[in-house]
Amino acid sequence: MYQLDSLDRKILSELDGDSRQAYSELAKKVRTKKDTVKYRIDRLIENEIIDGFYTVIDYSKLGFLLFRLYIQTEGIPETKKQELLKYLKDHKNVNLLFRITGIYHISFDVWVKDTWQYEEFWYGLIEKFGVYFSNYHSALKTRYTEFSRNYLANDGKEKLQFTISQKTGKEDMDALDFKILTIISTDARESLVDIAKKSGTSVVTARDRLKQLIRKKVIVGFRTMLNYEKLGYQYYKVDLWFSNMARYSQIMQRILSHSNVIYTERTLITSHFEFDLEVKDFREFILIMDGFEKEFPEDIKRYEYYTMIKNYKTNYLPAL
Repeated sequence: MYQLDSLDRKILSELDGDSRQAYSELAKKVRTKKDTVKYRIDRLIENEIIDGFYTVIDYSKLGFLLFRLYIQTEGIPETKKQELLKYLKDHKNVNLLFRITGIYHISFDVWVKDTWQYEEFWYGLIEKFGVYFSNYHSALKTRYTEFSRNYLANDGKEKLQFTISQKTGKEDMDALDFKILTIISTDARESLVDIAKKSGTSVVTARDRLKQLIRKKVIVGFRTMLNYEKLGYQYYKVDLWFSNMARYSQIMQRILSHSNVIYTERTLITSHFEFDLEVKDFREFILIMDGFEKEFPEDIKRYEYYTMIKNYKTNYLPAL
């Protein structure tokens, strides 16, 4: 496991909240030299602590819906398992693909323009592999929020939020907007010069379009893809049910304020509340959950959890 010092943690914390910051800006915030910041970031990338820099794009403003699928497989030969994973990894509508433990074995998200396109995707999938599916669950994501990882620096700062909601509606965009989104989606630190060159426009136009996409909240934020395993952390996803909904907002705010909680989702036809955590080990996870149950004994009915074992695919821009 790579040993981070306090400067590494400060730099990672800053990049986690805004990965598009210039080296000079980062240096000022962490109180060191620009060259030192660049060296530290390069070293974190080399040691695979940082897997990349991505742009949080509100897919609903591009006219997309997002469905999540859990699948439990049974009696699937290894060759077919690899074929299934390859099919999902290569499919243009699949943006996230994970191997998980618990009731289900595979979790993935699917971008579609409408429910008819989702139906087409689903029946295409079960036609090829449905004989190996013993159980599955599908849900429409209506709201999704990423939180900054305050546990990195543990500096007491308020958590940043990056929210995508179906309520916002579609934005009008042209071909140049989509080119810029495609370029910056997988490298949030791409320079304006390179964005302009790759999109076939001027630096001034690229800068103005980028500002416009941020103002319209098509671009919600710029984040850093961290390798939680290299950091010595484990990833847990929790589905929570309440005995009653009277204190739903209060409990939700309390849980989401916890420094180890990094995501929350709102879905249709699922549990009452979902959130994801990164923790050092299973013991820490149980201590956190026990703490929530102790704090709200009359409200929390039960919970289920899944552990992410492997990330096979992460893509933050729908196939346009």
